[in-house]
Amino acid sequence: MSLIIRSSKGHRLTAETLSTSRRLTTGDIAALYEDHITAIYRYCLARTGSPAEAEDLAAETFRAALESMADYDPDRGTTSVWLFGIARRKVADHYRKAHPALPLEWAENHPDQTTSSPEDAVDGRLTLAQAAAAMKRLTPDRAEALALHFFAGLDIGEVAVVMKRRPAAAKKLVQRGISDLRSILGG
Repeated sequence: MSLIIRSSKGHRLTAETLSTSRRLTTGDIAALYEDHITAIYRYCLARTGSPAEAEDLAAETFRAALESMADYDPDRGTTSVWLFGIARRKVADHYRKAHPALPLEWAENHPDQTTSSPEDAVDGRLTLAQAAAAMKRLTPDRAEALALHFFAGLDIGEVAVVMKRRPAAAKKLVQRGISDLRSILGG
């Protein structure tokens, strides 16, 4: 499947055209925004569980893409993979700023206080907010793989590139993440 974007002059561009012709322009970024904003937002929402934070992070992703468009290297992956790499770093930065490291002693004095039972979480329809909350209980790599694959819509190969893993490792992270979610949600 070839990624197609429109240039600022209305020309159709593919990843192959970009790799042989030129760097991204602001028009390309605008076209990428139109094509990817929903997936980027869903990915950020899955990672944060907050619509407001997801909106901010999606906006920051495209601002960073605009600022770094000269750094896009088609040989390192498609524009979609490039954008999700930026989004992944924005989410990581968000958590580093919002959640500074706490000493281990703090965790010993504050046990997990889960408020909802698995029966409450599984009612036949899992909302995105519920999924995001459950995903916070997964290992970071498994949660990341699930968010990229299911919420952002990336295929396993693209997940592997974004996460800098082999495809088999990315597939295993997704499978184990699904298994963990089933256990967490009582399914």
